[in-house]
Order: sequence, then C-alpha cells, then structure tokens
Amino acid sequence: MIGYARALTENSLSLQRDQLRAAGCDQLFEDRRAGSAIVRPGLEQALASMAPGDTLCVCRLDRLVWDTRDLLAFALTLSERGVHLVALAQDLDTRRDQGAFYAFAAMLEDHHRGISADRLAERRRGPVKRPVRPAAAADES
Repeated sequence: MIGYARALTENSLSLQRDQLRAAGCDQLFEDRRAGSAIVRPGLEQALASMAPGDTLCVCRLDRLVWDTRDLLAFALTLSERGVHLVALAQDLDTRRDQGAFYAFAAMLEDHHRGISADRLAERRRGPVKRPVRPAAAADES
C-alpha cells in the first residue's frame, strides 16, 4: 500500500505517518499544504508511482479532496487506473467492497451530468412563460 498524508503542521503529519505505517503502507508521500491547495506534489508523486492493482491509503478522505464533487472525480480517476482506495477513518476499502464505491461514484457523477445537462437545456430555451390567471371575479349578490 502507498500512503498519502497532507497537513499544515509537522505534528499532524507525524500522526498521519504513524497511522499509515500501522495500516501497512510501505511507501509514504506527503504534502505540507492546506486542503484547498491545487498543486500537491506529494499526491502527484504518489499517483505517478502507482500501477493497476496498487492501493492508495489515507487517514481520512479530506486529506485527498476538498468536497464531494472532487471526491467523485478522484475516485473515478483511480478506478480508471485500476487503483484501490483505503480511507482509514471512514472504513472505506475498495479492495473489500469490490468496486462498490467506484460504481456508486460513477452513478453519482452520471446523475450530476444529467442534472447539469437538463439545466443547460432549460437555460437555452429561455424563461418559462406561464399563463396569467385572471383576477377572481367579485361575488355578485
């Protein structure tokens, strides 16, 4: 297993290193950056070193991605490369789940694309013109 750690402080990195080694990671890559950082050389090196059948291990999913959409894109990238994902805190192990997580991620991404396509089509059609209801007639007594 290949471990990846990301944190701002040395103390946090040290704790993650210990957890990753205890989980069986024989190689560790790390970044000392905020989660919103776009460029993460340690993660890029970890991914470059991986071959189909390898496993990327993190302490928590938020060490990898900023939000759910990024997680879906990242999971699909790993799946396409034949790489497994383990997140210790979430008890996620795609080796054990036999790709169930990746299938779920692909389903959510397809759903998101469908919603986006529908919204784009609506915008292209323009605003919806709704009929105007006539004012209620006054009661005649």
